[in-house]
Amino acid sequence: MSRLNSGLCLCLLLSSCWCAAQRYEVTDLGSCPGGGMSQSYAINNHNQVSGYCTTPDGNKHAFRWSDGAMQDLGTLAGGTFSIAYGINEAGQVVGVSDVGAGDWHAFLWSDDGMRDLGSFAGGHYSEAYDINNGGKIVGDAYSVTVGRRPFLYFHNSMWDLGTLPNGHGGQAFSINDAGLVVGYTITQTNDMHAFLRSKDVMRDLGTLPQGKWSQAWAVSNSGHVVGVADVGENRFHAFMWTKGVMHDLGALPGGKTSWAFGVNSAGKAVGQADSVRFCFQKEWCAT
Repeated sequence: MSRLNSGLCLCLLLSSCWCAAQRYEVTDLGSCPGGGMSQSYAINNHNQVSGYCTTPDGNKHAFRWSDGAMQDLGTLAGGTFSIAYGINEAGQVVGVSDVGAGDWHAFLWSDDGMRDLGSFAGGHYSEAYDINNGGKIVGDAYSVTVGRRPFLYFHNSMWDLGTLPNGHGGQAFSINDAGLVVGYTITQTNDMHAFLRSKDVMRDLGTLPQGKWSQAWAVSNSGHVVGVADVGENRFHAFMWTKGVMHDLGALPGGKTSWAFGVNSAGKAVGQADSVRFCFQKEWCAT
């Protein structure tokens, strides 16, 4: 599922262009009762939001905001903190919670409560980042035999998605409704490479010119992939991968870095560039 905040305000293009002035309403989602802050990560088409809020004792708790109310989702048994990352159209939420003894487990929250998704055999850690409308969940988990690896959770089972050839380690960050999964794995040369996994085949999306590493963070239902990649000289740029090609989205004028967090089916991406929020379609725009 794609995570996309909308907004077009100031056009910052090297050539001539325009951005129509638009008006937006900003809604304060509040926080947990007695808490001090909140952070949102994802929104669905029903304007339900997932994230975390702080409790009076200072711990983070996953929340789902819906119809003007923030619901504290609690933690898994034995835990004190939780964070919600992804939400689908059914309002199901995924994230991570501690379970005591220093262990972290991925969770799935539905209207009947929070379910522990466990980890790989012998592992003590897992974290879920996204869930599609078919209920498939992606994230990463650790086992004593294979280390930290990307996973797909479906039909009550956690499946190791593997790595690129001769690789090791990695994370899966996003899954679309067709089941395309993106993230990164560590290559044989110990560099991160973005991947796209489709029908049990993991494809290396490569890097930008002069770069050594890349990470894919979101995939749209139309197959657009966005993330961040090295461009050399201690700089990194947001990228969009489509039709087999990784495109450098550049940076804002005067800036050196950018990264893309989400993309929709029209190929419009959002992210951050030198601490300035942007949207990218045919122009750079700050919001």
